[in-house]
Amino acid sequence: MKRVLLCTIAVLMLAGLAVAAGDMTPQQVMDKVMNCPVCSAWNPVAQNIRYDIFSTKTGTIESFVNANAAEQDKWDACAVDCEKRMEGVPSMTADQKAMLCPMCQARMGLMSTKDVSVQNFKTHTGFITVSTWTSPAGQKALNEYATSMKNTSEMLEAAAKAMDPGTMKSKM
Repeated sequence: MKRVLLCTIAVLMLAGLAVAAGDMTPQQVMDKVMNCPVCSAWNPVAQNIRYDIFSTKTGTIESFVNANAAEQDKWDACAVDCEKRMEGVPSMTADQKAMLCPMCQARMGLMSTKDVSVQNFKTHTGFITVSTWTSPAGQKALNEYATSMKNTSEMLEAAAKAMDPGTMKSKM
């Protein structure tokens, strides 16, 4: 379950650190996510993904949900595939890890922060993640993560809006 959420959030949350995504165009971010060894598991339902992240007094709340209930079975299959792929990340070579999208990189960085607690919840249409910090260092890490994810999400939305429907469908 934890890996599914990590992967799920990684999917849209494909930013890496704010600096990394900041050096990329929206289309480059989209290409990186669509070709990510983990996040590409979501390509069959990418047009249905709705992601957002909100800051709270002590952390963040992220939502990653399916906007098309008619394709819930396909969504669930993508979640299983993503989880399997995420299990392989620790054994990836450095070259393979370099192919991970910015969101996967950001998520992995957050998960290695000791002063941040992450709780994942499966909903009937996706996932909710609640993260809290317990120290100034954790607060800084979580704020940087939230900024990175929000920026990446906005870049993905911009890239999607710039695509015509035929091009978008062929990429997914």
